[in-house]
Amino acid sequence: RSRTPGGEEMASDFERQRATAEDRLGAIVRAPGDVAALARASLDGAVGSLRLDDAGAPVDPPSADDKTLLEHALCRVMFGLIEDASARATAVMSHVASGGGAKKAATDKKAGATNAANEPSMPRLLDLALTLSETGVVEPACVFNALEQLLETCTIADCEDVFTWVEARRGRLSADALWRRGKLVMLRTCNELQRRLSKTADTVLRGRVLLLLSSLYPLSERSALNLGGNYNAGNVTELDVRDAEGDDAQARAGTQASDANAEAEGVVVDRAFYETFWSLQKFFSNPPAALEPTGGWKTFARALGSVLDNFETHRLDKTSAGRAVTTVTTV
Repeated sequence: RSRTPGGEEMASDFERQRATAEDRLGAIVRAPGDVAALARASLDGAVGSLRLDDAGAPVDPPSADDKTLLEHALCRVMFGLIEDASARATAVMSHVASGGGAKKAATDKKAGATNAANEPSMPRLLDLALTLSETGVVEPACVFNALEQLLETCTIADCEDVFTWVEARRGRLSADALWRRGKLVMLRTCNELQRRLSKTADTVLRGRVLLLLSSLYPLSERSALNLGGNYNAGNVTELDVRDAEGDDAQARAGTQASDANAEAEGVVVDRAFYETFWSLQKFFSNPPAALEPTGGWKTFARALGSVLDNFETHRLDKTSAGRAVTTVTTV
C-alpha cells in the first residue's frame, strides 16, 4: 500500500514524540525523588505544545492527540516493566527497573544493576499516572485504565499487591474530578478481578475488593441495587441439632467442661439465643417472609429485638473480643 510523503512524515513525527515521551516517563520511574517534581521538570515541552506551570498543571489545556500520545507512552512503559519483572522472575510491584527492557534484563541481573533509588518501579509508575491524571496532563480516567490493564496481566499474587496500592490511594482516586470519569472503569476492573478469584482460596482478597467497592460507591449506586427484587430463598441455614437423650456421659462431661470455660470468659450463648439469632437469616434471605400473616413481622421484630438486646448486654472490648469463645448450651 502506498503512502503519501505527508503521511510518512506524520507517522515518523508521531513515533519520534512517542519515543521521547516514553524515554522521559521511564526516566521519571527509575530516578530517585518525588514523582510529581520529576514529572514537572521532565515533561515540560515533551510533546506538542505541552507547557507546565510550577504546580505541574498544563498552562494551556493539552490537545486530545497529546493526551493520547502520553497515555500510549505510559502504557508502553508499564508493559515494559511487566516484561522486565517477568524476565527477572520477580513480583511486579516489588520489581526495581534496570532500564533497557527485557532484552537487557539478563545482563543487568548478572551485573547486579539496580535503580538508583532502589525503589519498586511499578508503584512509582502508578503514582505518576495518578499525578498526571490529577493535574490534567492526561485524561482523568488514565490511572484507572492503567490499573485495569495491569490487573488483567498480573497473577493473583501480584493482583493482591496492586490492590494494596489502590487501597492506599483510595482518597485520591475517589476525588470528584477523577472519580466521575473513572468510576465505571474501576467497577469493571473490580468485577473482573472478583471473577478471577477463588471463592475458597482467595476469600481475604475478595473481601477487600468488596470493602473497597462499598466505601467508594454509595448505597444508591445502580449497579449495587436489586432492581429485579430477586432473593435467594434457597439459602437455608442449617442449625446444629443436639439429641439430649442420645448423648453419652462422655459427651455431657465435655459439654459441661466447655460450658464452664465459657462461663469463666463471660460470653456464654444459650441454645435459645442461638436459634433466635439464626432465625433472622430466613428474613434476610427472603425479605417478603416478614410480611407473611403467620410468623411474619412480629416474629422478625421480636427476634431482632432479642439479638440487639443481647449485644447491648454483652459488649466486647478489644481484649475480650480477641479471646472470646462462643459456646452453645442445651436448655
